[in-house]
Amino acid sequence: MHGNVWEWVADKYASSYPAEAVADPVGPESGMPVIRGGSWENAAAKHRSANREYMQNSGQKSEALGFRLAYTKE
Repeated sequence: MHGNVWEWVADKYASSYPAEAVADPVGPESGMPVIRGGSWENAAAKHRSANREYMQNSGQKSEALGFRLAYTKE
């Protein structure tokens, strides 16, 4: 999946993660939306889940931006 398109995620952007270990950090409750993973437009070094950027305009459209549907069976 890495390198296809940037993925929208539910997190809001924070400049850094907490110092202590945290499972599934979500960042602040408000702020700029986060995208992860890099796209076909980026160098290979950006194609990783840990790579994150923020979008100043959440209504922005791009052929390098998408989302992934996830299904959980309960």
